[in-house]
Amino acid sequence: MIYIVFCKKYKKELIGLNSPILQGKIGIYIYYNISKIAWNEWTKIQIKLINEKIINLIYLKNRIYLIKKMTDFFNNIKIDEL
Repeated sequence: MIYIVFCKKYKKELIGLNSPILQGKIGIYIYYNISKIAWNEWTKIQIKLINEKIINLIYLKNRIYLIKKMTDFFNNIKIDEL
């Protein structure tokens, strides 16, 4: 079944994710407010950030950094993309 959401990134109705991608409140928020297109676009940027900035996700501060960048991306705030 196709799930339609009003995507916060693109400000229009688009196909949503098949299931929550992350756990907790942020996962639920993404599931109900972010389209599959926006999520796929974010994952490409996230990979660039992790690889280019050599981010080690073992450390909480680095995970918080990525969540902040993800939030900025979905809210159309310019991120320090590479």
